Amino acid sequence: MEVRLCHEGPERELVAEFCRRVFDVAPNARADAAVDSTLANPYDAGPPPTAIAIHDGAVVGHVTSTPFRLWVNGVERPAHWLSGIHVLPEYRGQGVARQLAACITNALPLVTGVARVAPSLRAFIATNWVWPGKIADHIHIVNPGAFLRQMSGERVERFVPRGFKTAADLALRLFRGPLQLGIRCWQRLRTVDAKLRHGAMIPFVEVANFERNIDALWEQEKSTFSLTHVRRADYLNWQFPVAKGWQKVVWTAPAGVRAWAIFAIMEYRDGGQLHGLKALNVVDALWDSGDPSTLDSLISYFLHRAYIAGVDITMFSGDRPDLRRALSAAAFIKLPSTIYAGFGSQDQSDNFTELFPGSYITRGYADAAGGLGPA
Repeated sequence: MEVRLCHEGPERELVAEFCRRVFDVAPNARADAAVDSTLANPYDAGPPPTAIAIHDGAVVGHVTSTPFRLWVNGVERPAHWLSGIHVLPEYRGQGVARQLAACITNALPLVTGVARVAPSLRAFIATNWVWPGKIADHIHIVNPGAFLRQMSGERVERFVPRGFKTAADLALRLFRGPLQLGIRCWQRLRTVDAKLRHGAMIPFVEVANFERNIDALWEQEKSTFSLTHVRRADYLNWQFPVAKGWQKVVWTAPAGVRAWAIFAIMEYRDGGQLHGLKALNVVDALWDSGDPSTLDSLISYFLHRAYIAGVDITMFSGDRPDLRRALSAAAFIKLPSTIYAGFGSQDQSDNFTELFPGSYITRGYADAAGGLGPA
């Protein structure tokens, strides 16, 4: 078996066949690319680097990369995010994933990605990646009855620490009615009703694509982060196309854009912990941090949007002090994190462990939207 970078020509066809076999899609396919040629990754400069494992003339393992821009300690830098390693089942346990990770990492100056399973973490840790933290999710329960009916057995573990699983499961079964009332009372104490009324008045406008006027907000806010991904209209339009089911909203005032967000309304049908629930998931947002009322208005808007959409839950991704406080005030609960963010750099001066506490990493980062996005 040989593990190396993929070259042009016939090898690209081998990769395409592998992706069709495993994922039932072409590599890096975008459903809307043929419809609107403007929705292309602005950082593309030809086929992205791909590492492959070849055995007997066929691709048996694969990892590809996507160019983007990473904001690192006050500097915008070219980077690639990796969209996951996949090795055919019969070739697992032979160190192929680790070799693929090393191959693609050594070929690029700055790489990043996300993972939730131990084998992926081990493969990249072996290549000197660092995994300094996790991506936070916060949940607001819109329909306590539907939510509590779903939270039984192993599903409760997503929402409580592992050691409390048995007790929480028993409490849900015995005290579902009082718990439902308790959630409503807690939300009243958090003045959710007032926030819903306020949210109905915020002049967000839904758009098919972001215009370049949102770029000024990024330029204004970027210095407040030590580590994050660059948020400009052209890249966000490519990564979150409306044709795939993503929705975008913008709040514009005479002085410029005050806030924007990307979200999806979906029903979980994956057999997982949220199966059967309808959700509104905010995967990325940016706001004018100089005015705290802007963030409060952004969250109130999405509360209102969730309630009128008739969803069971709404989730908001991201973790920074002002966001954490504002979400808590709106009766959101921070969930136990499951998505790790990782980084690999050939520049030995990069210290992502020190930078991560000042980062703003959301589900809009790299390939992290995962199950929070449209099918």
